[in-house]
Amino acid sequence: MTAGTRYSDNINKQDGTGRDDLEHRVGIRILKRSDPGQCRGSLEGNADFLTYQRNTFSDRVSASLDLVGLCEPTPWLRWNLRDTLRDVRQNRRDPDTPGNRELRNVFSTGPTLMLNLSPRDNLFLDLNYQLTRYETSSSEDSNRYTAAAGWQRQFTGRWQGGLLASHSEVDFPRRDEELTQDVVSVNFSRRDPQGRLSGSIGHTWLKSELGGIFSSTTKAVTGQLAYDRQFEAGTLARFQLRRELTDASTDIDIDIPGLELNLQETTAVQVTGVSVSVSQPLPEKTNVSLSLSYTESDYQRSERKEESYGADVGLTRVINDRMQGKLNLGYRREKFDQDDNLVEHTYRPSVGIDYRQTQNLTWDVLVGMEKRHDDGGVGRRYEERFIRAGVIWNLL
Repeated sequence: MTAGTRYSDNINKQDGTGRDDLEHRVGIRILKRSDPGQCRGSLEGNADFLTYQRNTFSDRVSASLDLVGLCEPTPWLRWNLRDTLRDVRQNRRDPDTPGNRELRNVFSTGPTLMLNLSPRDNLFLDLNYQLTRYETSSSEDSNRYTAAAGWQRQFTGRWQGGLLASHSEVDFPRRDEELTQDVVSVNFSRRDPQGRLSGSIGHTWLKSELGGIFSSTTKAVTGQLAYDRQFEAGTLARFQLRRELTDASTDIDIDIPGLELNLQETTAVQVTGVSVSVSQPLPEKTNVSLSLSYTESDYQRSERKEESYGADVGLTRVINDRMQGKLNLGYRREKFDQDDNLVEHTYRPSVGIDYRQTQNLTWDVLVGMEKRHDDGGVGRRYEERFIRAGVIWNLL
């Protein structure tokens, strides 16, 4: 269980009209994995209930939960289940405040049929239903039906590759819109003791029909490339490049660091994301991490483009057997071409201490600030200072 209070001198993140308030939070953190067997699953994440002492915002629930399930009743049949619950920003052009956030739930399930042609080759057919629901932006609620077929081959002990073709039908009942998505791609992967390289490249077609009157088709080359490596000195590194043609009803932002889809835009969006992350242990019980990201969201119907550059540096140091210090520096540059090429810069430095009183009880304190300024166009400048104190109690 977790509990804490956060004081902010500008909780609504406004320039000149900021309000101070106390945000009280109580919640749970969970990490549960079932024992291996015919069916297995996991539940991981946190959920919190938040209240505001001076009623600056309404009471709300914030969550980041992942549920994954898999059953294999026979060697040729596998049933998959996945559910993600996330707190997402409604309009990324506005400051990230509690009033600009809502819950999004994405549930998907379906069978996978497999046929082994040889010890190295197999065919598969995947059928999937996906349900997406938003807490308040109900016009983005959708039902998605997907059928995918593919071939995979184990070329060597380390290399494998294959072909994939998929077809999806997406229905947005609240706005009388339907999407049709077709994808063909070729993929590969390579594993070795130090790391893994994987990638795919293909073509995506996305057709939108609105009210049986308006129709448009978008197509693009899509794919991804990812490389994970662990070095002898304990360094962990990851590189990812991804380009997708999708829509706002997906949870693709979970897989692309730094990506936030704008719920004020709808239907087809071409997403490009590049990210690099490195974690390096240092002497004297110190660890440093660095992550860099770039994302571009090109909304096809409105012809609007949003770009984001992000950089985060984290430093942790063990002070003694019970205490750990932490320092975080964050920077984000966002560009909105529809707002006269508005560019916004946001800085987020913070410093804190974790104190482990017992094996099951940990206290933490964090002090920080967030500052945004802009150039070009009319931006949303603000400066916020905050302090947070909390407790984590492990029940098991």
